[in-house]
Amino acid sequence: MQRLVIYARSWPAESSRWAAILWLCLAAALGTGCAVLPEGIVGPRSKAMPASSTTTLGRVAQAASPDRELSGFRLMPGGDFALDTRLELARRAEQSLDVQYYHIENDETGRFFLRALRDAAHRGVRVRLLMDDLYTSGEDNLLLGLAATPNLELRLFNPFPAGRSSLVKRFAASLLSFDRVQRRMHNKLFIADGAMAVAGGRNIGNQYFRRTSGANFLDVDTLVAGALLPRLGQLFDQYWNSEFVVPVEALMTSDATPTERRAEFERLTAPDTTPAPLPPAPNDLLGYGPVVTELNSGKIGLVWARAEAYADSPGRVVGKTSSYGGVPLLDVDSVRYNVREEIRRARSEVSITSPYLIPGQGGIEVFEEVRGRGVKLSILTNSLAATDEPLVHTSYRRYRPAMLRLGVDLYELSSARTRASVRLGL
Repeated sequence: MQRLVIYARSWPAESSRWAAILWLCLAAALGTGCAVLPEGIVGPRSKAMPASSTTTLGRVAQAASPDRELSGFRLMPGGDFALDTRLELARRAEQSLDVQYYHIENDETGRFFLRALRDAAHRGVRVRLLMDDLYTSGEDNLLLGLAATPNLELRLFNPFPAGRSSLVKRFAASLLSFDRVQRRMHNKLFIADGAMAVAGGRNIGNQYFRRTSGANFLDVDTLVAGALLPRLGQLFDQYWNSEFVVPVEALMTSDATPTERRAEFERLTAPDTTPAPLPPAPNDLLGYGPVVTELNSGKIGLVWARAEAYADSPGRVVGKTSSYGGVPLLDVDSVRYNVREEIRRARSEVSITSPYLIPGQGGIEVFEEVRGRGVKLSILTNSLAATDEPLVHTSYRRYRPAMLRLGVDLYELSSARTRASVRLGL
């Protein structure tokens, strides 16, 4: 039986931007003081709500399951279907939404997504939204307005202590905590009513769903139901209740009343600047139609299998680090360890898609081990022209000859396989 393994990893912030940001911060720090977060700022603990047959999503998921120990999956390679599925789950939610993202952009897609969460909270759905704090500069009014919504909590992971108006000022004010603030939460998870979830590589923004004429990221999301949902809820709770997560109201200040903040959110996300996305095509690349049709019928088509889900501990922001990835090599709870172990267990074939492929010597040894048993190994990664992180590509090139010598089927994505004006990358 095939196995699906879902991972969420905390990484240092993007390396190719790092040197420039650091030098700008050092210069800015000459005119600013360093700041640290006040201690003891944590929100009340809470837990993910389990699936229930009293909700529509719970009934549909339960009816589709052939076995209580199996999980159902549907790959979503198309951005239009991946976005539409998230929005439809938000519309259908009756009990809870647990939402975790590295980056929700302040663009048409991001604002419409936030409005969908706000609308769910208005219906009485408990909404817990967790965002990494790296890219929230200048968005205080938007986020405070959303957080003023009853039934909705908004928290930020590993926040910066000061300098909220710009990224450079943030790092300049955080030099005393530099090792901490450069470690970010890249988890991406959307759980509706504890019954269905979307996991995958997409953040929330135009460029992740092919809604911009400039550079676009290609990715694959997975619709999930069944036995894996409680585990996904546990992974969300692990971050939500961690000491590195702070309620947004404790970081941002405003003299406005909650009513005024909600009105400001309404203004910032008004339909004239936040149009609804176009409906998806009749069928995606895999032949599936929009999820709304199946939910209306009470039946949903999924592929059922045994699966595991892993996420690096939020405590890694201050924990022991290794030479790469910020995770000790033999940490059995880490994504790094479990990815390698899953590859080692392969009997016939391993397929990997990774935008930032740096296997390291340990990874090369694992590849050599499985190739020695005749396991087919296929990898898709970015070419230099497609990547948004040239320094990562430079590191990857060091290992490319070794992978080719081992007989790895290695593919690099071209940046422009369609119109020359559209740049594509993983």
